[in-house]
Amino acid sequence: PMYGLVSCILDAPGTAFQSQQPLGELMPLAAAVVELTKTGVRCLSFNQRLCQWTGLDRRTLLDRHAEDLSSLVEPEDWPELLQALLDAAREKRPADRDFRLLRREDTPLWVNLRAEPLSTSSGTAAFYTVLTDIDAQRRAQARMEARLHQAESDRSLLEELIDHLPGGCCLLRRDREGRLEALRASRGLQAFLGYSEQELLRRLSADPAWRVP
Repeated sequence: PMYGLVSCILDAPGTAFQSQQPLGELMPLAAAVVELTKTGVRCLSFNQRLCQWTGLDRRTLLDRHAEDLSSLVEPEDWPELLQALLDAAREKRPADRDFRLLRREDTPLWVNLRAEPLSTSSGTAAFYTVLTDIDAQRRAQARMEARLHQAESDRSLLEELIDHLPGGCCLLRRDREGRLEALRASRGLQAFLGYSEQELLRRLSADPAWRVP
């Protein structure tokens, strides 16, 4: 297991970090400090921004969550978040991970954690990190993915319906310039005209009235 310190800065500090500063001088600037242990991550302090995000006061955060940071993270997201910190400490590189922060009376909040390695006089593996609220972006992405999935499902149902309609059917759509494009030719139409679907779609897209006298 890896050992070290991770400082979680939730508000921009007023003074820039100096890479050669001892860790003791950096701690007062950190909004939250957590320690990597054999069993997980132990929090040593928080800042007001984290209180606002979670809906908990500082005392409650320290009393109930200080010994186990995972209690503030969506359980599904915790293994990857912890592994990202451990890998970054071992490889001495930045860490970047999205996760859902649990809140007292609201749905979990999507945040992004970015951690940059710090040079310390003791040689202890350490980071300064910034948490950013990305909830709106992640939820917009989820809505878009749901709409795309629904559109694909609707198209599959429509294509299945076309194949079960009597006679020959063709599904066309009109683009923004007014041109028609053939999307689907039923099995009945393929059999009636004696062409594969690929060939039918090519011919119909070129001239929808191709077989009309």
